[in-house]
Amino acid sequence: MMINNLFCKLIDKQQVSLWVIVFYGLFIFAASSCMGDPEYKKEHSIGTEFAEKGSWQQAITHYDKAINLNREYASAYVDRGFANYKLNNIEEAFNDYSEAIEIEPANFKALSSRAEIHAFNGDFQLALKDLDLAISEKNDDPSYYIMKGKILGSLGQMDNAIKQFELALDLDSELSDAYYNIGITYLSLYEYSNSIQYFEKAIKFDANNAEAYANKGVAFAANEDYISATSEFSRAIEIDPKQINYYQNRARAFELSGKYDFAVKDYDSILNLNSEMPEVFFLRANAYVQLGQIDLAIADYDEVLLLSPLFEDAYMNRAEIYFQTQQYDLAIADYLKLEEINPDSSSVQNGLGLAHYYSGDIQLALDNFAKSIELDPSLADTYNNRAAVFLNVGLIEQAIIDLNEAINLDPEFGLAFANRAVAYALIGNMDLLERDLDMAVILGVDRDQLLLQINQLMDANNQSQ
Repeated sequence: MMINNLFCKLIDKQQVSLWVIVFYGLFIFAASSCMGDPEYKKEHSIGTEFAEKGSWQQAITHYDKAINLNREYASAYVDRGFANYKLNNIEEAFNDYSEAIEIEPANFKALSSRAEIHAFNGDFQLALKDLDLAISEKNDDPSYYIMKGKILGSLGQMDNAIKQFELALDLDSELSDAYYNIGITYLSLYEYSNSIQYFEKAIKFDANNAEAYANKGVAFAANEDYISATSEFSRAIEIDPKQINYYQNRARAFELSGKYDFAVKDYDSILNLNSEMPEVFFLRANAYVQLGQIDLAIADYDEVLLLSPLFEDAYMNRAEIYFQTQQYDLAIADYLKLEEINPDSSSVQNGLGLAHYYSGDIQLALDNFAKSIELDPSLADTYNNRAAVFLNVGLIEQAIIDLNEAINLDPEFGLAFANRAVAYALIGNMDLLERDLDMAVILGVDRDQLLLQINQLMDANNQSQ
């Protein structure tokens, strides 16, 4: 009777520099004639027939019978382990592989399969121990070296990982998966040119390797070659049009190249595949903001919050839109919701302060700014915002104190220099006015607009006197 053969393959789903291991196993089952076989082998063969059809639970039923008839039949434990693995019964699979190893310590199929589970659980040293034993029994299977390379990569041993992939190539020089994993390793090392070369080799030997195209796109994007990146992501999508992260990566490349309308189309495609992804509605809303399509952006932020009521950034961005469109009551409502979710957020209090100020509630605005500073005294923006309120209510000295602090925290804060120039103008200190005016202009403030503002404030101040 032919022995079942386990082929173990590790595929990396990482997109930027994260190392994520996803394990796949493929058994090649070979059922022999049951004529003359003991009963336990007949049950094993029947189980194998069900396994070949993907009927994993029925396969397990017959593997159980085989094991009950012969407790020392290692092959049945191995095959039942794989069936359990396919049903996501990981603990049962692990126990089956361990039982097979107890019976046959040199069973390379059981050793390599248990190594997969160890690695999946993050027990990399135990995985290496099992895998080295498997390789010592069967050193001509390139998939074992690929698996070992992946595990070493997860341990940060990148040079050793590449050596293992090269050993796999020594056995099969046209093995796309080995080239792909070398490409992934170089990608994680930020060696983008090298990674692109190896992804190209992976594609040469497997033109339908969607992951190679996708990660090649990541490498191009990291090199800021967004045209090439989008082309690679497009090829990956052609091969596997249901892989959501391909659309996400292409959308991001479009955004980085300023093509927000194309990004929106990719987010549309993702939501057609899965309409319950709040993070995608959020990204599409942000793209709509860049396109100036504010109503569509708000509709998407609304959808985010229906799906995920505690999504803070959606409240924050929607509040910002309401603020910019002078819908201060709606902005305040969003900031108050954020305050409920995160009462210790300095930025929320700062936003509330601005919205209260522009809605005419000066004291609430000052209270919000004070609380914001109490929560985080290192934010120059908050001091500048409170100073602007002080200026507008005639509390010039308090404004100067806050502006001094803002400039101490951020010496290149042009708006703070501009506001302090206004304050000096209002108290008649022309020398300090000119100094801050010059500095504000150096830091990007429009001189003519600032002078116009100063003159208007001084005229208003003179009239009030």
